[in-house]
Amino acid sequence: MAKQISISHNRDHVVDYLIPIIRRIRAGENHTEVINDIARTLGVDSGTVYDRCRRGIGLASIRDFLNLVNTGRINAHLLNWFPDRVTLINNQL
Repeated sequence: MAKQISISHNRDHVVDYLIPIIRRIRAGENHTEVINDIARTLGVDSGTVYDRCRRGIGLASIRDFLNLVNTGRINAHLLNWFPDRVTLINNQL
């Protein structure tokens, strides 16, 4: 029997984590406060949210993530990382 893995209560990586975080950071909110708020909202540890923003999209650090957000390159990165979510990413970001 195949082992099933549950990732953060079956939350959608793009919809539940990345899009709201990117939108709020772009709106000028502090990334630490945004991440802590998203963690509380989703009922997960803030480390889980940080992980989704870096390892979950192939980045080494949260600074890499913030650099992509702040330079406007996050969309291209996400489109490359999630090619099946092109319409969603383009419409939401």
